[in-house]
This record gives sequence, structure tokens and C-alpha cells, in this order.
Amino acid sequence: MSTLTVPPRSGHKTLLYSELVSEFTEQSQLQADIAVLGVPFGAAYGPRQYSNDQTNAPQALRELTDRMVRHPSHYDFDIDGPLLQERDDIRFVDCGDVLPDLADPEDHKRRAELAIRQILRGGGLPIVLGGDHGITNPVLRGFDEVGPITLVHIDAHLDWRDEVNGVRDGLSSVIRRASELPYVKHIVQIGLRAQGSGRPADYRAAREWGADLISAYELHDIGMETVLARIPDGGNYYLTIDADGLDCAIMPAVDGPAPGGVTFLQARKLIHGLVNKGRVVGKPPARLPQPRIGTTMAHTRIRKFNTRETYPEQQIDNDLCQAVVARGTMVFLRGQIGQDLDTSESVCIGDVKGQTEQAMKNIDMLLKEAGSQLEHICKLTIYISDPRFREDVYRVVGKWLKGVYPVSTGIVVTAFARPEYLVEVDATAVIPD
Repeated sequence: MSTLTVPPRSGHKTLLYSELVSEFTEQSQLQADIAVLGVPFGAAYGPRQYSNDQTNAPQALRELTDRMVRHPSHYDFDIDGPLLQERDDIRFVDCGDVLPDLADPEDHKRRAELAIRQILRGGGLPIVLGGDHGITNPVLRGFDEVGPITLVHIDAHLDWRDEVNGVRDGLSSVIRRASELPYVKHIVQIGLRAQGSGRPADYRAAREWGADLISAYELHDIGMETVLARIPDGGNYYLTIDADGLDCAIMPAVDGPAPGGVTFLQARKLIHGLVNKGRVVGKPPARLPQPRIGTTMAHTRIRKFNTRETYPEQQIDNDLCQAVVARGTMVFLRGQIGQDLDTSESVCIGDVKGQTEQAMKNIDMLLKEAGSQLEHICKLTIYISDPRFREDVYRVVGKWLKGVYPVSTGIVVTAFARPEYLVEVDATAVIPD
């Protein structure tokens, strides 16, 4: 049995008086609402970077606990109440640090990924303490069962290098690696300024992918409220903050200081704004914005797969899973067909792809009217009147639900209510608590 973490060294044993998890292994079934995880070491670019000032940061933050929060029961004007809002139903834990194995220098990244996945499966919100910014790579890989994700990134630097000294998982490649994850659907980068390791080709790659690049100067001109309005609503937000993204007047102890960065008040407004817009599923050290934070987990999608692997002989590309664990408000939809909901007219007669497209448009519209969205779909049942329609129908559904990973059942029927109907899609969604 492999141990994933070790307890903190000295001083305050946990961050913000949280409960210490004394034994966190690969077989642990951790149940928590908020879980702190220290990841002091990233991926070094050279021998001098194996141990640096950043590796001391998780413990340094813990030892500042009583400077940040005098006592968890005291009133805090930053969050309109005490630390856990006088609630006794929130379990707040500190899992300790993921440390490297000198005999296997890459294994700590595997263990960090496993630790994050276990925290998420147990319903927890991970708060990860670095370490240099390269820790984001293994951490994000642990979110493969929570998606789609909107990545919100505060940093002075672009972090789109493909590699540095042959290292592809380092601090300069964080967002490039994130962009390659199929469940990362949106990237918003805030506070960019001055020079970093990025080249013009890296900047073009970020633009071509579709990342929203917001320089520090644009942020100061338009304000954080306008930036928040550009971030898609209702998402699963992973917030990552590189310390040099903050202005060096308030965060001077960084390797690449650059004046004019994000202020403390702007960062606070961003955190509060994201919690109000959707569900924060991962974040760096910060005090709790509001009581909802303990229940912002998205659904857990178990044993995810793509039909390219399970049905290689068929030309379909659907992200599905074997089970969904969901909690929240259920939304039941009537089975949707090739019919215009406003006029009740049948559309795309004789065209199964067109009818499927209309059915998915209807589902999207109905979910929005119910206060939900496509990403909340947990269960699909797809009815077709001819097995030969399967590939055409599933291609359309797969396009609409890329990165969602619902469970799905397909059924061939002899007929529908009207002879022109060729397909019907039945969807059930759960709006997360």
C-alpha cells in the first residue's frame, strides 16, 4: 500500500486549523468538503531547481495560519462571517504534502494526480499549495472525472512553452499542457505583462487555441467585473494563481517580478465572482468566499471512455461513462425529436442527422429555460427506427456533448408517433447543489 502524502513538518500542522489527515494512501476513501494538499515540488529544468524557495511555501503558508485567521470562530469581514460560517456540516481537512521519491523523481507527480482524484471522488474541493507553477500539470490531470473545465489563470507569464531543456511538464508549459486535456474547454489568462520564456510562436499557439488573453493593463482599464463577464457562466472553474501574477508591490518574493500586476482586491473579486457564476472545483490557497464553497463539486463521471476505442469499427466519437454520481436538482425532459418547439412543425423530414440536430437544439434550449445546461446531463436514451442510423445520430450527439461524459443507452424501435420521425433523444440532467 503506497502512501500518497506525509504530514507537515512543524509549526501549525494544518492550514487554517483544518483537521489533519494522518494517513492518506492509494486505498483511502477520503470524505471531505474542502481538502488542502501541499505539492512542494514541480518539474525541475536543472539541478539547482530541485530545491528552491518555492518548495518551502506549503509549510510557510501553514505556519502563517494564525496571522491569516486569528481563530476560526472569529468574525471575518472578508467573508461576512467566521471561517466556516458557523456551520458544523463542513469537513475541512489538510492531507499533508506530496514529496518526491529520490529513487523515482517523477513519481510524486503520479501521486499528486492520484491524491487529487481521490479528493474529488470523495466530494471535496481541493486547495493546492505549491511549489512552483509546474505543479498545476499533475493536479489538473487528476480532474479527468470532473468536466468540462474552465481554466482561469492569474500570471504575469504566458506559460505556453512546449518544452524547456527537454522538460514538457515544467512551470513554463502549464497552460500548453492544460490545453491538451480534452476536458479543458475554456482558458482565461489574466494579468499578463512584461517578458517571460514565451516566444512569438507560443503566443500565436495560445491565440489559435482560443485562450482569452487579458493583459494586466487591459484588466486595470476595464476592471475585474468586465473580465468576469467574459468568463462563461455556469462552468466548473479551476483557478490557478502564480504568485508573480500579483503586483510585485504586494508579492515581491517571486522569481520573475513585474510591476503593474493584479491587486489583492482584484484577485478577491475574481474568486468571489467565480463562486457566484458557477462551481469552483479547484483553487490555490485562499480564504473561503462564502458558505456554498463546500457544495460546489460537479458530478463524478466513473470509468469514462470514448466510443472510438469501444466501437473502433464505427465512425463515432462520443464521450461517455459507465456511471454518474450526482447530487442536486433533477431536470427531466420530454423525449426530443425533429420538431420545432415554437411552431410544432416537423423538420428535416427524411434526414436523420438534421432531426438529431434539431433534437439536441431543443434539449439545449429546454435545459437553459430550466436553469440548467448541457454539461449537467447525466443520462441519455437514444431511440432510432433503423440500426443503420446509429453512426449519423451518434456523431451529432457526440458533437453537442463533447467532454460531458453522460451514461447512454441506445434502443432500436419499430416506429414513432409519426412516420416521419426517425430519432428521439431523451435526456436527464442534474443541476449541482
